[in-house]
Amino acid sequence: MQRVAPRPVGDLLDESVKLYRESFAHWWLPSLACALANFVLGVAIKSSIGWDRDLLTMLVGGARPSLAPALLATGVLALVTLWAYGALYAAFDATCRGAPLTQAQTASIGLRALPQLLGTALVSSLIISLGLVALIVPGAYLFARLALGMPVAALERGGVFASMSRSYALTQGSFWRISTALSIAVGITVLAAIAFGIVTEILSWIAGGTPIVAAMIDLVLQALQTFLTTAITPLAGVVLYRDLKAQNDPGVPVQKS
Repeated sequence: MQRVAPRPVGDLLDESVKLYRESFAHWWLPSLACALANFVLGVAIKSSIGWDRDLLTMLVGGARPSLAPALLATGVLALVTLWAYGALYAAFDATCRGAPLTQAQTASIGLRALPQLLGTALVSSLIISLGLVALIVPGAYLFARLALGMPVAALERGGVFASMSRSYALTQGSFWRISTALSIAVGITVLAAIAFGIVTEILSWIAGGTPIVAAMIDLVLQALQTFLTTAITPLAGVVLYRDLKAQNDPGVPVQKS
């Protein structure tokens, strides 16, 4: 990979949109896995607390429902999401290199990288949280500097701290570009959530019926939203990773399968 000058955020966004559109055959399966996990686990939680109840509302109101199903569901969904991210990192990177992988290959990479991804996610989140507690600015700075830890963990297969150190090195001098690009990615996901929330309310009002009907509409639309947006964060991560790697460290190969 030849060393290149930093690209504007607009160019990175254009590449991301193009890659999202053209790589559907490679991102649909991990995204569908996340969507189905989100739906099934949502059904499990609703079944345990009641279809007409919301867990957060119950907790705020002082109720003490059993949290075991919710905690188990959250843990399972987190693992499925991390696996999907690993598979998506591999899929998008391979597509960028002009050597697309099969679904089985990307799934295998995601599974093998799961321990590193889990460790990197936990340690990075802890460090960023401590930065946010201390002051907002250190937390935001650490978020940008450690943003590539998970793509590095999946693509270069280093350890947890090696991946975080590599991210810190790659992101040197690129705080504002990274922050802007990731803010746009997060913003798109948030806007999608708001849009789906509005559609959920409209459809629930039209359908009327029992609480289970409203809950199922909500869960189905949440699953659809998850399917469409799961790939956004890994996509942004890969585009940034490849761009910064081309600038700062073109000699280190990306893991191939």
